Amino acid sequence: MPREVLDSVVVHELCHRRHMNHSHEFYDEVIRIYPDYKKWNKWLKLNGGAYFKRILK
Repeated sequence: MPREVLDSVVVHELCHRRHMNHSHEFYDEVIRIYPDYKKWNKWLKLNGGAYFKRILK
């Protein structure tokens, strides 16, 4: 898994410390901190399932 994907997950979770939801304000904060968040979140949605199937065998 690319390091950037892991970074995007960490930023996402840390932003929940301020915004306990998935509001516009939450995503504004995520994007402010990690501008490539959408790119790597898309990667995770497209590849995450297959990745976890491989490592959890």
